[in-house]
Amino acid sequence: MKSQFKLKADALKQFGDEGKLVKAPNPLPARAGTEKGYKQNFFKKVYAQFNDKNPEFVAAARRRIFGNMNPDHVWELQLGGPDVRSNLHMLDATTNQVIGRHQAADHASAGLHAHLGQHSGALMITEEFRQSLARAREAIDSSEEWSIFNSVPAGVSRRPDLDAPEEYLDFLMAANGAIMGSVVILDRKYAEKSQGLISPNRVEVPEDPDDWFVVGKINENPMLVNRRDGSVWTYPDMLTSWWASRRFERVADSLAEFVSEQALGSGYLRITGSTETDEWWQLLRHLGNV
Repeated sequence: MKSQFKLKADALKQFGDEGKLVKAPNPLPARAGTEKGYKQNFFKKVYAQFNDKNPEFVAAARRRIFGNMNPDHVWELQLGGPDVRSNLHMLDATTNQVIGRHQAADHASAGLHAHLGQHSGALMITEEFRQSLARAREAIDSSEEWSIFNSVPAGVSRRPDLDAPEEYLDFLMAANGAIMGSVVILDRKYAEKSQGLISPNRVEVPEDPDDWFVVGKINENPMLVNRRDGSVWTYPDMLTSWWASRRFERVADSLAEFVSEQALGSGYLRITGSTETDEWWQLLRHLGNV
């Protein structure tokens, strides 16, 4: 069976030949084996840090890392991303492959909307929103397992000099990116590099590519912000690679709304296709958000 990377490369070449995409190099540069080394070194760090005080946790982590997790490139290789460890994070393989089949939980995130401001009908970055991120950060730091696979780092010290939507710049002041289960909000470094996803002729968007900004991804599907109105869009079809998809849909009116309802709220299962055994979902339950 062809590897997922080979399938991506073949698809990019096909669409490039059809004039729909910028043609990928052929052949693609040889990979350096970075992913394999990353997984091994990832476990070594877990072992060194936790084996003496919690061997049961290390045994469980070993089974998960080598049995159900894959290194994932934050900046995609076929878009020029480097095959280096600093461009990798661990992603649950089941989440990465599952077909979205779950409906959002019927109950809303407990108390979140009461703490978030509104502007023109959309949730915005407010002090209460920053506190919600801080609570998630504290929860991550309170658990060895949660802290290995998730991250909500502190915000940047200065407002970035980046041609990006104002709300995303506000988000970076609260958290310099985030890995919340299968939802990734790009940090300042990779946000700038990932804009190649919407270069002319690379992928179809409903309007001028200059109107869009890549802000993150859900599983392997890019998440874009419309620069004109701040709405958040993605490619929701998990049966089709995003660059071959003809579905491009609005999922939130603002980045704050997306994070509050989809990453920190009950919409997480639906938007990612995860199950209730997902660790991030367990963290959300711990916080009382779901």
